[in-house]
Amino acid sequence: MSITTTPISRIIIPSKREISTILANMGLKEDSPTAEMLPTHKELQHWLVHTVQHSCHFEKFRYAFYTQYKFDMYDSETPHDLVKPGNKLEWDVMRGLALQYRKPFVSQADYHTINEDYVFPARELHRQQRHHEMWNGNKPNPKATHEDMLIGAIDAICSQRETRDYQGGFHTYDQVWALADKNPPHKSFWMHLAIDDMETLDKRDEVEDQISQITNLHRIPNIGLPSKVYDAICQRVNETLTMLETEHDYRI
Repeated sequence: MSITTTPISRIIIPSKREISTILANMGLKEDSPTAEMLPTHKELQHWLVHTVQHSCHFEKFRYAFYTQYKFDMYDSETPHDLVKPGNKLEWDVMRGLALQYRKPFVSQADYHTINEDYVFPARELHRQQRHHEMWNGNKPNPKATHEDMLIGAIDAICSQRETRDYQGGFHTYDQVWALADKNPPHKSFWMHLAIDDMETLDKRDEVEDQISQITNLHRIPNIGLPSKVYDAICQRVNETLTMLETEHDYRI
């Protein structure tokens, strides 16, 4: 029996960058002794699109409430979720939260582990943002203003209207009403105040249909946001795409 061998000169050895890219696509990190899990390109892209959709979703309603209630349209965390420590475009936040999209490809037990080890810690890292500190918790935050509470209610309702597996997926407005009823009184009041107006605006302007049109990170449509907010969103996305390519070998 003869054995065919491949001449050494014909063996192609991948570069370090190529190895890193291959392992990243497998959800693994090359230099981690514990094989730290990383999101695939597809998972990360899915997360980034969802993040931009949520930011635009929130800002669309904030603009509507701004014109109605005359509170400040811009704050230190505008555009929503995309700036300041703990924002969703920070590497440590996005690499954990993007792993939520692995659910269809792993067992229920493995997905539970992914949530516990990666998704939930990244979510808590994000919750250091002011709008979460003012809203979260079962007791009122004495530092929270009426504006903080309305912003928290808009954010909470938007999140329930989006597909987030770790919080039960998409909710109808009737389901959001029921969830508002179960919240502590200091939150329930503001959610009830916001829900009616949000549902009316959604039906009138087809807001969620507009949000669903945001699919391309390189060509983000303006769904009626003030130019200052829209331009800031596009700038943060471009900065993030550059960071991902140059620092983490993700080209999205």
